[in-house]
Amino acid sequence: MSRRTAGAWLAVILATLLLGTGTASASQLSLVGPTRAVATSVARCGSATVAVTPDGTASAGGTYTRVRVSGVPSGCTLGTVRVAGRTGTAWAQVVVAQPAAAVASGAFTVTVPAFVPPTTTAGSVWATLDGWPVPASWTFTPQVTTGCVVRTASGTVTGKPCSLTDFRVNNSWGAAPNREANAYFTVVAPTVDYGAGEIVRVTLDFSTAVGMPSGWRWTTTGVGPGNLVAVPGTSCSTLPVIVADVAAWNTNVFVPIKENRAGGSGFVCS
Repeated sequence: MSRRTAGAWLAVILATLLLGTGTASASQLSLVGPTRAVATSVARCGSATVAVTPDGTASAGGTYTRVRVSGVPSGCTLGTVRVAGRTGTAWAQVVVAQPAAAVASGAFTVTVPAFVPPTTTAGSVWATLDGWPVPASWTFTPQVTTGCVVRTASGTVTGKPCSLTDFRVNNSWGAAPNREANAYFTVVAPTVDYGAGEIVRVTLDFSTAVGMPSGWRWTTTGVGPGNLVAVPGTSCSTLPVIVADVAAWNTNVFVPIKENRAGGSGFVCS
């Protein structure tokens, strides 16, 4: 065999080997088609305004552990709710109810940590139905529940024990409708941590104080401060019931009251 013929055969053999290798490699390739992003959306189940209120009975300290959302349109299946309260100009969330709760018969109820509900005018609420925000209104008129609660510096009710005892008027003077009196009560809150910024918030009904002079005119009365600290936004129009904080470290609390607040100052209500 000539050198030229041998070279030709060698070229044929190499070409065959390369072709076979290329075919085998191609047969092992995995072909994947292009992917596409798919977006889905859930239509609104309704846009009517829902009503949000505390649910159940208040504890002795005026706290609730449930929130009810009613007026939910038919077709809605899941809902969430948040409630915020205003103290002065500052807002703070008092309820965050997530994950979503199931809707039944046009309403849903959520269980949350104990909280003191803001009043109708001092509360704001956000709600969603099936993931969509909807208009919501908050309504709450506090029950007249005297007593006290221990709160953190940010306003969260701790659930620590708290009670009031020996609410009395020791002395009064003057003639109606310009009388004055000194009231006293004792705070029993054995685990309150004043050093950590905790405070005692009291709800007082002066008409129940032992020794309160009869015929007291509450529409013009001013209270405190004494050992009380005003809760921003507190109105004297709620008297004889009033809400206030007790100044830190005070157990035996003194509260002066004036039957005619005209011309006075420093009261814990306005």
